[in-house]
Amino acid sequence: MNTNININRFQLTDIFNIHYGVFYPIKKFVSKNDFESIVTKMKMVNGDFFPIPIYFSVSKQILKKIKKKN
Repeated sequence: MNTNININRFQLTDIFNIHYGVFYPIKKFVSKNDFESIVTKMKMVNGDFFPIPIYFSVSKQILKKIKKKN
């Protein structure tokens, strides 16, 4: 079963920026712990400074499918 997620051009740009190192030290999607640390402390769990939380909105229906699949 495939789960398709529709994204807009801004989200696509963020994905490219992650891939090409524009958001260094971010190299991939971060864990929940890292995201919460970025939001509250402006740094990742390992202490690397990163003040910009980057997130992607998905519907509750898509989130359920993703969680069910994983």
